[in-house]
Amino acid sequence: MVHTFKYDNEYFALDVETGSLDKKMAKKFDDYNICNMEKYKKYRAKYYCSGGCAAANVNINGDMYEQYEKGCACKKSDLRYLSAWR
Repeated sequence: MVHTFKYDNEYFALDVETGSLDKKMAKKFDDYNICNMEKYKKYRAKYYCSGGCAAANVNINGDMYEQYEKGCACKKSDLRYLSAWR
């Protein structure tokens, strides 16, 4: 998930050159756990699409936790289409 924030310095948790860790940002990513979010508990494909959602949420809504509804709808549509090919 973190690689999708590569152009947004605000979301850097670790500087690989210096080894310094932003503990506050690392905690924010640690807390962003799809299993802990109430709105996703019953969503059967949560593990398929949870990786890039945080970055999309920030880019569209400005907040990791504010769901990007159109993105979710597209992923659900993709899954319905793919499951028809089984």
